[in-house]
Amino acid sequence: RSFKICHHINLVHPEAQSITMLSLFLKIIFSDKLETDIRSPFTTFELHGERFGLLLPSVSFWMQLFATLVIQSLLGHILSVIVYKFIVQRRGSVTAYLTGWGLVIPIVISLPFKIIRFLGVRNKILKMSASAIPTLGVFRCLEAMYGFPPSPATEAKLLNYGMYFSTAVEFDFDESTSHPVRVTVREIIQKIKLFFSSAIALGMLYSVLEPYSYTPFATLLPVSSPWLVLGGWLSLGRVGDNFLLANLTHLSLCLGTTGVSIMINILTGMRTLDITNNPIFGSAAPSDFWGRRWNLLVHGLLKRGVFKPIIRHYSRATAIIASFIASGMLHEYVLTIIAFSPHEDEEGSASRLYYKPFYGKHTLFFLWNALL
Repeated sequence: RSFKICHHINLVHPEAQSITMLSLFLKIIFSDKLETDIRSPFTTFELHGERFGLLLPSVSFWMQLFATLVIQSLLGHILSVIVYKFIVQRRGSVTAYLTGWGLVIPIVISLPFKIIRFLGVRNKILKMSASAIPTLGVFRCLEAMYGFPPSPATEAKLLNYGMYFSTAVEFDFDESTSHPVRVTVREIIQKIKLFFSSAIALGMLYSVLEPYSYTPFATLLPVSSPWLVLGGWLSLGRVGDNFLLANLTHLSLCLGTTGVSIMINILTGMRTLDITNNPIFGSAAPSDFWGRRWNLLVHGLLKRGVFKPIIRHYSRATAIIASFIASGMLHEYVLTIIAFSPHEDEEGSASRLYYKPFYGKHTLFFLWNALL
């Protein structure tokens, strides 16, 4: 009789059973909180009297990263239908603006916190990845409201727009057919080579910087060094540290976005656009760095979602400053997501923040670059 009752429940509520199984599956995947790196070197070697070790990639980390992006993509597909039906197809109407400002943008801003709480994410890199698609969704909603899509093909049909809105990278569309361009095996192999070369370079750079708390030149140069000028702000040591950290940031961005692109290329068979273009060594000026080389995905979104709507009514200088301020606010919003910690600590008291971000520094940095 008990078996019959259980069998009847399974027949009546298959959706509930699927949700339970999915929750259990996610709980298993995210059981490793990845707060500390507990990996052991699979091999060690000595170089100039120093011992070094090689670590294998964390399978748990990449599984959690993939699951986090899949969840965001599914939620992005749902939001893309709302944006396409009520904003893109009704652009310029009161309904479009109310849907965008009153519904979609508030939802996407709150989504990363919901995802982190639901999955119990504690790793800072995974927290940042949980903000990828929702953060991009704010600017994609803005460009949809004000009529500046990346190309007509992205809005040609709902399927195209869903692909565009729900991924952390951008697909390459054929403007003549409005179909996504298929990726070649050669392109995937090239990205795999880039991924592993970036991983090796990033690992080597981490190995050099971590023993010096990521400031090797500032540590090596004494405060009284004649190379220090203007109280240290323009010292060669600080410039050297910033140069190394810029390379570290670029390699991290390249590794993460290339890894995501490879997964999407293999799963969908479609080509995705590159995110960076040799920004550290190929830039000729600040405008070249920000406009044509560094994080082209975010640059395009800021241009279409902030710069172009503002320049319709105000000067070019105002639009540039507003875009850089929006970029600064975006980075400080991501800091808040990284710091968010809804779980309870070991003493049982609620610990909502791993640290308290110092707000304003990123906005001032981008405002300074706008003036440059």
